[in-house]
Amino acid sequence: MGKRGASSAGPPGTERRSSSEIRISGKAKSGHTSEKRRQYKVVVMGVGGVGKSALTMRFVHGCFYEKLNATIEDLYQKELLVNSSEPVLVEILDTAGMEQFNNMTDLYIRNGDGFLLVFSMLDLTSLSHVVKLRDHILRVKDTTTDGVAMLLVGNKLDLVTSSSQLNAAKSLAQQCALPYMETSAKSSHNVDLAFTNLVQNIIVIEMLNTSARDSSASAAGGAAGKILSSGCGALFSRFSPQGTTSSGHYSTGSGGYAAVDRHRRPTRCCIL
Repeated sequence: MGKRGASSAGPPGTERRSSSEIRISGKAKSGHTSEKRRQYKVVVMGVGGVGKSALTMRFVHGCFYEKLNATIEDLYQKELLVNSSEPVLVEILDTAGMEQFNNMTDLYIRNGDGFLLVFSMLDLTSLSHVVKLRDHILRVKDTTTDGVAMLLVGNKLDLVTSSSQLNAAKSLAQQCALPYMETSAKSSHNVDLAFTNLVQNIIVIEMLNTSARDSSASAAGGAAGKILSSGCGALFSRFSPQGTTSSGHYSTGSGGYAAVDRHRRPTRCCIL
């Protein structure tokens, strides 16, 4: 299942896979194996014809093709250096046009770490679908916009011929409450930066979530130590009528240690 009539082999360090075939275009130059490297899954989503495949091909292979076959599902891998001497492995899923949601859409979302939501700057109706995609991602992930990496991309900037088109796209994009970039797969404007920024946001959110879990575990451990040191008999004899110990370390009403915020969300972080 090729994107075009010619061979789809890319430069060294990239790999492309589809549902019907695997094409490896070269070995990664790094001495690190993929198992040792951090790996992140990026899902490129949007309606048909907005340039999702063109953006992906430009980023992975550095090429632009005027005509591409309709995508069913294509998977690519590429090493990316993001604020570190150690490269990360980015797995990019180029999806078919998503005018309607289905079980496959939910599967992509559950497995994805970050989402490139693409619309055409020449067709602003494609942006309204991106808004629905954003909301659907949040429902499936059961989180807020702070808890998942998403980047809104206005593609085909090279074909915008008037400032009114540009301003209309920017105005509507701002209402989506997502980080926003304008790209051109043809000229390569902002393409690498869009993917890199999205992966940076994935890493930041991962770090925030890890920090939140570690802080919660540390707080829970400290509270548990104080309770156990006082002795179980003393603990149960000191429950107040409100279900709290006299030292205030545990509350039956809260369902756990009072020091633990079990629903903490990471703060919003956008890197552009």
